[in-house]
Amino acid sequence: MDYCQRTNAHPDRGGVSANELRLVWERLGCERMEEIVKRRGVAPSAAIRIAGLSFIADGGFAVAMPIALSHLARHGELPMTRWGFRAFSGERLSHQHLAALGWALTGVCVLDVVAGAWLWQGRKRGATLGLATTPLALALGAGFALPFLLMPAPIRAALVLARRRSLNR
Repeated sequence: MDYCQRTNAHPDRGGVSANELRLVWERLGCERMEEIVKRRGVAPSAAIRIAGLSFIADGGFAVAMPIALSHLARHGELPMTRWGFRAFSGERLSHQHLAALGWALTGVCVLDVVAGAWLWQGRKRGATLGLATTPLALALGAGFALPFLLMPAPIRAALVLARRRSLNR
């Protein structure tokens, strides 16, 4: 089955409306239609979008960690959460090590947000960056005892690996 038959048979139509397909078909023919669809881009799959949102959600840690480090610098201890335990539970580390690892976590989470935005746009570099930061996020999440960073990381990595070929740019 050639590209034109696949595109006309597929309900998503490669991210292009039916009217646009008809106009391109009439004016340019099938050969140019494939080029236009590739240039316009195909919307990422739901799995890629979910993984992208999961990466973007790591931005919460990128915001919270500098606040916790600021509290540590002013008061000599990590802030208490409303549930009665210290945020980022780095009690066993010296303040310098905690700050260094905290800024590393902030950097990884900022990169995760960038990866998530690129995945949402359907870019392959989002998958590459997201998969590259996942081991770092897992290590830092385990060190700081962050279950909301640890739980989604392997799931989103699996989603990206399963649908990586669907990314187009």
